[in-house]
Amino acid sequence: MKTPEPTSRSYKLVPFFEDALADAQEVLNFGSGDGYLSHYLEARPRAQGRVTITNVDVQDHSTIGRTPILFDGARLPFAEGHFDATLCMYVLHHT
Repeated sequence: MKTPEPTSRSYKLVPFFEDALADAQEVLNFGSGDGYLSHYLEARPRAQGRVTITNVDVQDHSTIGRTPILFDGARLPFAEGHFDATLCMYVLHHT
C-alpha cells in the first residue's frame, strides 16, 4: 500500500472538514478517486477508531490499496439513512 504524501491536495483539504464531520461516525466518500482524502480523514487523531469512511466510485482509481465499492452511477448499494455525512469532492464537473 502506498503511503500518501502529506503535501497532496487531499491532505490540505482535511482542515475544512474537521468541524463538519465532528459527530459523524459513518461517512460516504462519493467519488473517492485516489482514496487519499478518506485515508487522511480516518487518520486524524479525533477520528481514529470512531469514524468509518466508505469509498464509492464508478471506477477504481485508488492508489493507496483500498478498493472502493463500485456502482453503476445510478443507484447506490446502501440503505437510506445509512450514512451520517457524504463527501463529494471533484465529482460534479464529471456529470
